[in-house]
Amino acid sequence: RWGRNMEAPGEDPYLSSRYISHYVRGMQEGGDDDNDDDDDDNKYVLVAATCKHYVGNELERSVVNGKVVSRHDFDAEISLNELRDYYLPSFEACVREGRALGMMCSYNSVNGVPMCANERLLKGVLRDEWGFDGYVTSDCGAVRDIYDSHRFVPDGITATAAGLRAGCDTDCGDVYASNIAKAVRSYMLSEDTVNESLFRLIKIQMRLGLFDRKDDTQPYFDPSEYGIHRIDSPAHRRLAYEASLQSIVLLKNDDDVLPLKKGTNVALIGPHVESREAFLSNYHGERCPDNSKTFDCVASPLEAIAKINVGGIVTHARGCEVNNNDVDEIDEAVKVARDADAVILLVGIDGTVENEGHDRDDCALPGLQPKLVRSIASLDKPAVMILIHGGALCLGGLKDIGIPSIVDAFYGGEYASRALASVLFGDYNPTGKLPVTMYPPEYMTMNPIEQMSVTKPPGRTHLYYSGETEFEFGTGLSYSKWTMEVVAMTTSENVNGENELDVLNASDFAVDVDGNNNNNNGGGGGGRGNNNNNNNNINNP
Repeated sequence: RWGRNMEAPGEDPYLSSRYISHYVRGMQEGGDDDNDDDDDDNKYVLVAATCKHYVGNELERSVVNGKVVSRHDFDAEISLNELRDYYLPSFEACVREGRALGMMCSYNSVNGVPMCANERLLKGVLRDEWGFDGYVTSDCGAVRDIYDSHRFVPDGITATAAGLRAGCDTDCGDVYASNIAKAVRSYMLSEDTVNESLFRLIKIQMRLGLFDRKDDTQPYFDPSEYGIHRIDSPAHRRLAYEASLQSIVLLKNDDDVLPLKKGTNVALIGPHVESREAFLSNYHGERCPDNSKTFDCVASPLEAIAKINVGGIVTHARGCEVNNNDVDEIDEAVKVARDADAVILLVGIDGTVENEGHDRDDCALPGLQPKLVRSIASLDKPAVMILIHGGALCLGGLKDIGIPSIVDAFYGGEYASRALASVLFGDYNPTGKLPVTMYPPEYMTMNPIEQMSVTKPPGRTHLYYSGETEFEFGTGLSYSKWTMEVVAMTTSENVNGENELDVLNASDFAVDVDGNNNNNNGGGGGGRGNNNNNNNNINNP
């Protein structure tokens, strides 16, 4: 329900940690895994990556019991165990393994203390425990929230002193600029504390080479290596396409409806048939070279499927819009679908439903989309339902209503439509796995959005949720029939019984697995292993 779920890689802290550590190093070091921070030859970075939002920023703006609660005044009550086990690991990986040079403190409070004034978490954990020596910036307006929304201190002077003393070096706002000198003169803030933040900021600028000559001294300022030609290059386009392909998850494929045969009479139905910008998620620029706000250079599903379905017929009808009841063209959509041999139903949400500053109170398909799905299912045709979204979707009764195939495409980026077409028509054998749990609709009332506990029954995520799921974390089918066999399991310490590792007492361990594709569909796949820690009943991938 959080309006910014599309900005996170998934629900699992271990997998998110692995993702962010590589992402940050790729950003800062240009993908050079051999870069050693202690090597003077590699003292420069491409960018100063800033991990956010530290920590507990899981609510944007919601109505709770008739009262508006926003990120600016929300107090995230999180037990220390859950903070350590679930909320902090990704940030720790960002620092320890990713070597991030920046961290952004969030708007919210944690256990009564605004994060940008939270000395325990900014200094005690981030700097003292994890060894972070970069800079901390506030989210924009978060320092003002310390006094204006959280009422933690009375005014801007004390908020400035509290923020800098806690280790928040910069204010994305105007509070510091107006009050640092006043706080020093009032003896609320020492000059040493101000100098310490200034030192950290200048050090980052030095790592970026901003004080050096822009010739042979700073390698990242070399236009022949890092010029405009590196942007939107053929290699980058291939990578964007590959990322889109790997992100698509086949959730259901009864009767092997997929892949479709090229040359088929196909009807595309749904509000996302001609979508373009929706696939780019949030925080994107003007993608097309002509700065067109229509995103004409990003293929729509209609264009991509019409192109790949050589010799076939592609018809379409939207049926309804994403998020309102004003447009009801379902009868027309049913007529179009009835004349086709197969139906591709493109449903989901978009930036009008989930965005920064706005949470959802429902995980079902909005507007008239459920009615559209039921109408198409009643035709009893070979059909596939494509889910397009960032945050959670709950299908409820639509899951088993008679649509034999379900594909989760998420917001797949600029090549989402092309990748989706490749999967639907068998040019690519899907390999994606769900990075989140798909819950039933009643989950929303069982777990209020302001409740930050992940362990309180019925629990949250695959680690703690005890109820029935619509699709489990890690679900992902293939057009191939795979068999996997563990052929060897070893640890640095010992093995307890056949194929059982004492991983809790081992410093490292290895598992060798043979995977076999038992049919003619070429493809790849991945396996998932769980460390079942019987001490706390947690399954860690």
